[in-house]
Amino acid sequence: MNIYTMFIFKPFPYTYEETFQPVLFPLGGVFIISYTPLWQTMKDKNITQYKLLKSGIDNKTLDSLKKGKNITLNTVEKLCYILNCTPNDIVSFDYDE
Repeated sequence: MNIYTMFIFKPFPYTYEETFQPVLFPLGGVFIISYTPLWQTMKDKNITQYKLLKSGIDNKTLDSLKKGKNITLNTVEKLCYILNCTPNDIVSFDYDE
């Protein structure tokens, strides 16, 4: 067993060995974070990067967004408030094998 193993519980009348069956997740895949929805939402709502800076988004955070790096949930919350949108309008997750 490895860290990518999860167990499915089977109720009785199974034996103990049959109770926990491993489910293996695919190895080698990577989740890719994309902020493409953010830039499109900003364009649709006529919000500039300058407006984000004036609204409390740090310059370092803005740079992280441009480079596709991780941001905090607090930042996602601030962006949602500023843009009046949902997290789906800011970030998307793609699975790349």
